[in-house]
Amino acid sequence: DARPTSVFLARVLRACIAMSTSRVCGIAVAVTTVVVGLRVARAQPFDTIEVYDEYPPEYEALGLENQNSADVAGDLYFVTRQFGLPVECSDKPDDFQCDNPEADNDRNVVSRRTVEVEHAYGLYAECNIKNASQTYACDCLLNKTKRVPCNATEVGHADVATRYPPPLPGADAYDWWHVNLAYKFGGNWYSTLKRGDCDLLAARRHSPAASDVLGSCGWRLVETTRTVASSCIKARISAVVEAYDAQAFEACPLLADGSGAYNQSTACYSYAFLGIVLGPNGTSDVVGPEDGIPNALLLDAWALAFNETDEALGGCPEVPVDVVVEKDAH
Repeated sequence: DARPTSVFLARVLRACIAMSTSRVCGIAVAVTTVVVGLRVARAQPFDTIEVYDEYPPEYEALGLENQNSADVAGDLYFVTRQFGLPVECSDKPDDFQCDNPEADNDRNVVSRRTVEVEHAYGLYAECNIKNASQTYACDCLLNKTKRVPCNATEVGHADVATRYPPPLPGADAYDWWHVNLAYKFGGNWYSTLKRGDCDLLAARRHSPAASDVLGSCGWRLVETTRTVASSCIKARISAVVEAYDAQAFEACPLLADGSGAYNQSTACYSYAFLGIVLGPNGTSDVVGPEDGIPNALLLDAWALAFNETDEALGGCPEVPVDVVVEKDAH
């Protein structure tokens, strides 16, 4: 918003006319015009992105404060990886993902959001719900090992395809799944810290607009366009995979409710599902985007789930979210 500076420019012009000093006026107008230009330029975001954010519904009021989010490919990694948890958690029940509230597809929701990024991207922060406090907190790790201070004025970014090295010889199937799903889908992950929320900072300073605090903040949530059940997304993805190679699931047990649906909490289903997604070498060698089921089938299913609300047409209905954890203005 350049209006205050524009008012100043008008005053300069009136003073110049009164004094009839052309040289002084020329310098003053030139300097003020540059300032106005810089202020207007500063008000333009560095980037505008569409992201997907999975979370327990009681945290809806937080928006993207201290959250991780992803583009479609990046979130597809997170969703498909969860299909391997029955195997991983039977072997390593204390693993973080086995008790991660954000991996609970039975009750979580996924929101599609538009975000303005105010500056160049920075170090990705891992943001999770801390069990002791039941609040979100973020950690910035250099090379994923050394903890360093997070820069709140930057939106963290990670290239999923380059985040994981190949497993060592003798690695378990789920170790290969973690890596190969990243290599297959790629995508981008983002982290947005509460201290970098431009709207929150503007409110603290009683500023009329978030653009008045640019330079000391990093991002702004523009809008949330859709919120759907995570279980619906999972159902759309699994339906595509099951239809692609139905024979792979023939030996897997069904649910006891008579629905005819497969029991996805079994190791049989994990191996069948991820075997189709990654191809026959998914637990023994590095794979890429061309291996396994065509990525386009899963990406199209994801897009349809968010763009269509009719479940009969492959969509997911909007989910009303009851806010439990209120947003802290401080």
